[in-house]
Amino acid sequence: MNKYLSNIERLEFLVTKKCSGKCKHCSVIFENEKPDNSYENFEKVKLAMKFLLNNFNIKSIMTYGGEALLYSEITSKIHEIGKNYGVEKRELITNGYFSKKEDFVHSVVRRIIESGVNEILLSVDAFHQENIPLKYIKIFIKNILLLKFENIKIHPSWVVSRENDNVYNNKTNDILKKLSKYKIKISNGNNIVPSGYNKQNLKSYYLKEKLNFNSYCGEMAFTNSIINVKNLRILPNGNIKICRGLVIGNLFNENIEDIIKEYNPYNNNVMSLLLDGGIMRLFQVVEKRTNKINVNDYYSPCDLCTDCIKVINN
Repeated sequence: MNKYLSNIERLEFLVTKKCSGKCKHCSVIFENEKPDNSYENFEKVKLAMKFLLNNFNIKSIMTYGGEALLYSEITSKIHEIGKNYGVEKRELITNGYFSKKEDFVHSVVRRIIESGVNEILLSVDAFHQENIPLKYIKIFIKNILLLKFENIKIHPSWVVSRENDNVYNNKTNDILKKLSKYKIKISNGNNIVPSGYNKQNLKSYYLKEKLNFNSYCGEMAFTNSIINVKNLRILPNGNIKICRGLVIGNLFNENIEDIIKEYNPYNNNVMSLLLDGGIMRLFQVVEKRTNKINVNDYYSPCDLCTDCIKVINN
C-alpha cells in the first residue's frame, strides 16, 4: 500500500489532554489548550482503527493522556476493538485518579479490564503525588487487585536517572515503599528529559552537555524512521503523528486510506530536510528565518526538532 508505512505495528491513542494532575515534570504545556473532541468523533476513530488493523500487522495498542480514564468509555472501546482483532499487547497508562467515588472507580476498573486491557502502567512518583493524594491511588490499586488483574506495574518518572540522588527521586522511593504492601512490580519508568513545560522546573538538576543535533529520525529512543514508520499516534483533534512534530494527516478531515496511500516524506518540506541532513539541516533553514531558537537551550534533539517544525509551518 505504501512502502514507507508497510511496517506499522503499533497504534498509540492520546485519548485526551485533560488531566487530573498538572505535574511539574510534564513535557506538555497545559495553558491555552484547545478543547478535546475525540469523543465526539469516535466513529471516525473506529473506522480508521479498523482499517489499520485490517491492513497492517498491529502488535500493540496503547492509550494514554492527559488522563485517559477521564474518558474511560472511549478508552475501553479502543481496547475492545484491539482485543477483537487479536492485538497481542493492549496497554493503558494512567495516574489512577479520575474520581473520588470508590463505586465509580470500581465500575471503571471493571470496564477497562473487561474491554481487553492486558497491561496497566500506573504513574506514581513525587510529581504525581504533589497533586494526587495517595489514598486515591490505593483505592485504584485495591480495585484492580480485587478483580484478579495481575499485569499492573508502577511506572515512576525519575529525575536524571533512577540512581541519581536528588529530592524528587528520594520522595518517589518513599512513596514506592508506602505501596510495597500491594506487591506490585515496578517498571524501569521514565528518565525525564527537560522539555517544554518541565524545562523551567527541572533544568537545574541536569548538566548541560553538547548534544548531537546531526541525529536522524529513528536513531533516538521513542522516534520513528520517517521512511520506515512503525508507530502511529492518534490525537484528540484527529491528527495522526509519526513523531512529536510530524503530522501526516487528519482522520476527521481525510480518509484514512488516502492518508496512508499518499504519504511520501520526500514530498514534504520538513521531512525532506530531515532526510537531507537530520535535525541540524532543519535548524539551518530555521536559523535563516529567525534568531529566536538557540541550540544551546535544548536538552534533546527531539525538542529542538519540534520547535523548528513549528517555525517552518507557521
